[in-house]
Amino acid sequence: TGQWMDWEVEIEESGYYNLGFKYRQKYKDGLFTSRKVYIDGEVPFEDMEGVRFLYDEEWQTLTLADEAGEEYRIWLERGTHTIRMEVTMGVFAESLKNINSCVQELNDLYLQIVMITGTSPDSYTDYFLKNKIDGLERILEENRSLLCQELDYITSITGGKGSATSAIDTMQVQLGVFLKDPEEISKRLASMKNNISALGTWVVDM
Repeated sequence: TGQWMDWEVEIEESGYYNLGFKYRQKYKDGLFTSRKVYIDGEVPFEDMEGVRFLYDEEWQTLTLADEAGEEYRIWLERGTHTIRMEVTMGVFAESLKNINSCVQELNDLYLQIVMITGTSPDSYTDYFLKNKIDGLERILEENRSLLCQELDYITSITGGKGSATSAIDTMQVQLGVFLKDPEEISKRLASMKNNISALGTWVVDM
């Protein structure tokens, strides 16, 4: 995020121009990546703050347009102009911040649990985690609610669930299981650790 690339273009005649891209975005399955577009060091208008490039294995073309499909007309004087594209998280920025916070809190919870159960808990032992960890149910509920909220938001802007959201979905389901029966935590401690790690990796990958 924040990295950029410049292109110099030579305009032979002053006038209005459309801005189009040929691109391939095959890295974020089911998601889109965002770029902030500058012309001569300025972002011309708000929609250029986060231009979306959709996922596909093949090359695509995109001409910048509004929601109604009306292509933007950009006035350029004759001469040399610079177009810059900067990597930005766009609409995902706040979600990543929230999910990263969730990862940190669940990591802290995992460490508290391990201090009581050890890394290889006895599946036949009741460790009474609900009584020994202050605010256990609150931590589980708050983080499950946050993940459900962010999952709903991400799927609403990407058009549905997919491999890109599986880590969030898996974690929120497991937290729901723990809320119903806290004794399941010690029995599924290894998978809890793996799911937290997968969620952290998802944040980094995004």
